[in-house]
Amino acid sequence: MNRKNVITILIVVVVVLAGTTIYFTMTKNAGQQPITNQTTQPNSNATATIPTGWKVYQNKNFKFEFAYPQNWNIGDLTATTNNLLTLGMGVPGLGDDTAWINVVSENGLAKAIDLHVQNYVEGTKIEKEQIFTLDGIEGKLIYLNIGGNSPDLDRWVFVKYDSKVYNIGITYDVTPYDEEFNQILSTFKFIK
Repeated sequence: MNRKNVITILIVVVVVLAGTTIYFTMTKNAGQQPITNQTTQPNSNATATIPTGWKVYQNKNFKFEFAYPQNWNIGDLTATTNNLLTLGMGVPGLGDDTAWINVVSENGLAKAIDLHVQNYVEGTKIEKEQIFTLDGIEGKLIYLNIGGNSPDLDRWVFVKYDSKVYNIGITYDVTPYDEEFNQILSTFKFIK
């Protein structure tokens, strides 16, 4: 065999091996979904239908409204905070502040997020944050580890609207109510 034929054969073998490797890698990974530790997010850009029997809370002063399950309690907890408004949402049997909405006057999302995390439970840290849209306004969704061993994380949404920052959150211990919380987020809207 001459040198030209050997080089041609080697090139063909390398191309065949590379093609085979690519084919089997693509076939093996086809249809697999990445594994994450996130809970399901609502489609916050969609127009949500309010579930039958749910109540609607509206606050004209702070220009927002949302729907919530009829068996959840809404209470004004503002007097116990430094916020402009704090609404506690009581999940049956779990207390008056297992989910909440805060309205604060911080000048930006980053500052509001930092202050809320610092003033929460000692040892709280942000595990993950991502862009989140609430009623067409881009903000952030953060997942918080409050220092325990639970794999579940608090979820807080922050958006800035009309020179105020809105924080809507739910504690990790109400994971069975994730769908309700997602529905609350999907019905949340700013009003004129």
